[in-house]
Amino acid sequence: MMKNFSKWLIGFSVLFLFGCTQEKPSENTLAKVKTSDLSEVNMSLVESLGVEKVAVYDIELYKPDEVKYIEFWVEHYKNGEKQQGNLTGAAMGLGPEVEEKETTFTVAFAKTSFDVDEDKYDRWNSSLSQGGTTASSQSGAIKVEDTNLSEAFSSFGHDINIEGIKKPVTLAVTIRNDGNSMTMRTINFEDEEELEKFVMKYKEVFLYRIMLLDQEPFQ
Repeated sequence: MMKNFSKWLIGFSVLFLFGCTQEKPSENTLAKVKTSDLSEVNMSLVESLGVEKVAVYDIELYKPDEVKYIEFWVEHYKNGEKQQGNLTGAAMGLGPEVEEKETTFTVAFAKTSFDVDEDKYDRWNSSLSQGGTTASSQSGAIKVEDTNLSEAFSSFGHDINIEGIKKPVTLAVTIRNDGNSMTMRTINFEDEEELEKFVMKYKEVFLYRIMLLDQEPFQ
């Protein structure tokens, strides 16, 4: 059983800025992503399950006729190297009723920490919902190898316009590293080369990402 849930943020300061500027949607914008606040009822439910932090975003789809699937996942890096497979990952297809109008999806990422005897474990969850339909994914229990690392979570603070198919979009990041303070310069997560340099700087990095697809994933 899960016990002694640890907090997502662990007693240190962090300055993190995403490198995208907020812009009005253009005629090429397929969707807009913005942060979504949980209601008091939903937050109480989340806390009752032992989840200390949930990152939730609304995806406003402007051109549903051009998007067939929305994929979402969590990537894990250790010492700059991407770990095999994603911690969580799934995709949701858009039905005929969605393809006829603009609509909003909600994507959520969560991490739960728990202890078993003297060992600490994490479990990662992600989900995408629209109306009464939900796709979700959960990782197995992952042992935390170094419990002395400091940890921080940060998300973008503005709307993101998505204008490309099969283009990964990073919504948030969790970082684990030595020391009690980490200050990071502005990062442009749309630049894959800059992203590669970013993940090399820290012991562990977790990226929360989505992608719009015009065909079934994994084809």
